Amino acid sequence: MAHLVAVKRGMMVADFCAGAGGKTLAMGALMRNTGRLYAFDVSEKRLHNLGQRLKRSGLSNLNAQVISSETDPKLKRLNGKFDRVLVDAPCSGLGTLRRNPDLKWRQTPQDVAELNVKQTNILARAAKLTKVGGRLIYATCSLLSDENEKIAEQFLATHPDFKLLNAAQILAQHQIELDTGDYLKLLPHLHNTDGFFAAVFEKLDATAKPVPTDTKEVEPTPDAAPMLEAAPVVAEATVEEVPAKAKATKKTAVKKEPKPKVAKAPKDDSAAEPKVSKVKASTAKTKAAKA
Repeated sequence: MAHLVAVKRGMMVADFCAGAGGKTLAMGALMRNTGRLYAFDVSEKRLHNLGQRLKRSGLSNLNAQVISSETDPKLKRLNGKFDRVLVDAPCSGLGTLRRNPDLKWRQTPQDVAELNVKQTNILARAAKLTKVGGRLIYATCSLLSDENEKIAEQFLATHPDFKLLNAAQILAQHQIELDTGDYLKLLPHLHNTDGFFAAVFEKLDATAKPVPTDTKEVEPTPDAAPMLEAAPVVAEATVEEVPAKAKATKKTAVKKEPKPKVAKAPKDDSAAEPKVSKVKASTAKTKAAKA
């Protein structure tokens, strides 16, 4: 279970239903006594047993706290702080039937329905403790889908900021070859263990913009094809008309410049001299006649 949580050195980790702390101490060992490890539980007696085991483990990075319920006010200051949050939720325990066969007579459908409400509420509260990029692990020792797959599916439906991770791939990273699908499901008749279920969720950044997907080019419809073909014709007609209009504009814009007046050349004096001599001769004849 500690390998499925995939803790690392320096992380901040919470065991939300720690109990006697077996999984808590295993995670602390993998963290090499670094980072911070919190153990929460509503039972002071169980946490007291954890304290005794803690002394023998030699871990110094563990902080055990008793809470009144999953809505305890002291949890508010820790919202969004944890890299890993493990929820080993209270369940019917039907996965341990071969060790506790009397459970099938002590559990009723009403008990399971009440447990489903607790499991849903605890998982939703633990989700608030998880930081962006952190992981939330939900686990039970039950064989019932009402306590396992249905709770996980309901959580994903109401928390779009979380996604399901493949448990087999996480275990493979720790050289544990156990492929039971997206969820970790151990069955007594297949794995020679108690019945066990676990789901791993990762918190996404709700403010991040979704990555655009590749869009296919839209092909023109048959009705649009004639319009596309007619477009160049109109364009050509427009191109042809523009020069004609331009020429007309140039013609109207150019004003006729007045022709320059050419000065008349002066008459030749030689041509004017005969007329003067004729006038003088007629004047002389008039004077002679009077005399």
